[in-house]
Amino acid sequence: LVNSKSYLQSKLAMEANKDPRMGQAYDTYLDQLVSKGVSLITLYKSVTKPSKYGSWGMLESQHQDPSTAPKFSTVTSWIKANGKCQSFPEPSCQCGDHGTCTWNN
Repeated sequence: LVNSKSYLQSKLAMEANKDPRMGQAYDTYLDQLVSKGVSLITLYKSVTKPSKYGSWGMLESQHQDPSTAPKFSTVTSWIKANGKCQSFPEPSCQCGDHGTCTWNN
């Protein structure tokens, strides 16, 4: 954990979230969850600017180039390869491109 009063620790943690190895860590994490039988995974934030309190977002801004966001790139690739829609009883739900459910009106 990062001491929120330490600038150097906060800066190091923010830089770690931009490192390609963070993407590898997310890929391993997601694979391990599934291997342990987890069927529903929710990631906390999609877009959040990093701060001394953490780097919670997969993107730092809506306009960030995805190639500079290893968490976002890894998660979207992982979903395309492994994502499945939840089973809903309503026939109006169909699985979208990225494992998300879309509703037919």
